[in-house]
Amino acid sequence: ADDPVFVYICLDDRNCPGGDPGTCAERREGFSCGRCESGYYSFGGKCNKCNAIELTTAVFPTVPLIIGPVCIVFAYTRLLEPMRIRLMDGSKNRAIALIFFYIVFFQTLGIIRQFNLILPNIVAVPWEGVGTYTSGLQLLRPECAGGGTYSNFSVQFVLRTALPLVVGFYFVSAYLLFKYGITKLTARLGLGPKSIWTVGMDPNCTINAYGTLMYTFSIAVLAIAFDLFKCFPHPNGLSSLRVSADVL
Repeated sequence: ADDPVFVYICLDDRNCPGGDPGTCAERREGFSCGRCESGYYSFGGKCNKCNAIELTTAVFPTVPLIIGPVCIVFAYTRLLEPMRIRLMDGSKNRAIALIFFYIVFFQTLGIIRQFNLILPNIVAVPWEGVGTYTSGLQLLRPECAGGGTYSNFSVQFVLRTALPLVVGFYFVSAYLLFKYGITKLTARLGLGPKSIWTVGMDPNCTINAYGTLMYTFSIAVLAIAFDLFKCFPHPNGLSSLRVSADVL
């Protein structure tokens, strides 16, 4: 606004409705109107107000802390099931394969979204929805957690890029917990047949389960890793990050 001829481009016309220099859409601020005000998150082309629960830590990081170990045990036990030809075409394997292709498909759409393609009106793709598959923790609204204290781009970027390390930490913690805690407890109780609860997690199978999970979400992991290299130019000679246009 101080220099009306020093122009920044808006990647999304909905963020810049026009009017006086420096005018942004409701609750938007920063260069190119690229971020929402604290206490709001961007979705559907507008800034949405965080609800009372999202502003606490009940959703993030509490939900990942609870759900994470359950997902790890499921992935580990599923990969340890004996390979039987008669079961390969079973309903369980079909369902898991369908989920895998579903995740990969929408991750691919999320990558295409970042090219800002102009599609004909007959093609309707919910870009905002599919974009959550390549944005890491976006579904949990981390920018709302703690009253908006995590809304800063640098914090969000660290959270997203550190996600594979966090998942790896979960696997290591689960392995140690089973080896030095749960298996000793079940041995004292004299519980029945061999299972993850009585013999613990095999280190090779644990690494295999972690690798399988990373492979499933490999497109999203790569997309997040290259966020700092995906930029677009402004007429004033500067450039902004596509993932956060307010960051020059």
